[in-house]
Amino acid sequence: MLTAYFKIFKDSDKVPDIGLDFSDYRKNKILLCKNSHDKLLEYGAALTLKKGLSELGFDERITRYAIKDNGKPYFPDIPSLHFSISHAKNMAITVFSDKNVGIDCEHSKRILPDKILSRFFSRDEAEAYRKSPLKLWVIKESLSKLSGNGILGEMKKNAIPLFEETMFIGGIQLKLYTLKDYLICVSSEEHGECRFISV
Repeated sequence: MLTAYFKIFKDSDKVPDIGLDFSDYRKNKILLCKNSHDKLLEYGAALTLKKGLSELGFDERITRYAIKDNGKPYFPDIPSLHFSISHAKNMAITVFSDKNVGIDCEHSKRILPDKILSRFFSRDEAEAYRKSPLKLWVIKESLSKLSGNGILGEMKKNAIPLFEETMFIGGIQLKLYTLKDYLICVSSEEHGECRFISV
């Protein structure tokens, strides 16, 4: 059931009145954002969550959220449903799975500063991915979201050899996708292709 729902906004898009469309948890996440662009991306996360949950027979407005000790959100009333959210530039994306899952997306034109490369990548990784450091970044970010240990907990933990599309590490499938102008990695205990559905 590895399925991702995504929304790509135009630069001119604005957050509409959210009214009663979302759970209090999601509304608060939108309202707490400091600037309009972050609000738009958080609104996109709410839209993609709502659509995915609806397709699975759940109503986001009454879905309870909880946070694990490591900071990873989950649905306490739907323990068999796992999800992960990412957003970058004008895209928000949520992936759902029957098993633990993590996702990251980045705009393909993003340039990572050297200080990020030296801080989070081993020398071997920096050398292997020197032509495409963004690829390594989305891989490691998706792994950190799968584990819930955060970016600092995962970035230096696993040395990732260069690969083109799919790789397995200890039963975890890492799969790279390109969607529009975005590079995406889905890390999952569930194996197979991820379906992508526009919201």
